[in-house]
Amino acid sequence: MAALRVVRKKIGELLLERHIITPEQLSTAIEEQKKKGGYLSQHLIALGFATEYDVVMCISNQYNFAYLPLKNFSIPQEVLELIPLKWIKIYTLLPVDRVGNILSVVMADPLNEGVIQMLRQICNCEIAVFISTYSELSEAINKCFGEQLKDLEKYHIDPKDLEMLKTATQLIQSKAYMGPDRRKYIRVRKALDISF
Repeated sequence: MAALRVVRKKIGELLLERHIITPEQLSTAIEEQKKKGGYLSQHLIALGFATEYDVVMCISNQYNFAYLPLKNFSIPQEVLELIPLKWIKIYTLLPVDRVGNILSVVMADPLNEGVIQMLRQICNCEIAVFISTYSELSEAINKCFGEQLKDLEKYHIDPKDLEMLKTATQLIQSKAYMGPDRRKYIRVRKALDISF
């Protein structure tokens, strides 16, 4: 398993350093987060203080994830079929290429170690993680799976999926991702026997 990525600076600090937001805007976003929960970056974007691209570039620079714009990216059908559509939709990710035993996956949240572990199990290969914005990923998913997405009932989440999702959600959090402006869980280190 890949080493956990350690948070060196929080997203607010990175945006302040780049003069994208002001200290006052950061304080406002933190207050919104305290009231409503969620990620600090979500509130910064919702309040119009930063763009998705600003946030993605900060995460990309801090953790050395390559940014992959998906607008004109062509993905082979056999690669798209490596991950079930329901997981692609739930976690807003997209497989884009496979070379040997390495599957390249673009994610809106590349720090989601639990999902990366789940993808390793599903695909039985190593995962190379890239980052893109939520909007770009959503657009690419709609482009790649347009017809299949129309039949949402076919891809509904049944109770077994919800139980696996609950387990995966518990694994998603990591000790390196702490603080009130991060997630509310800590990583659970447990051996699981899950089939997908």
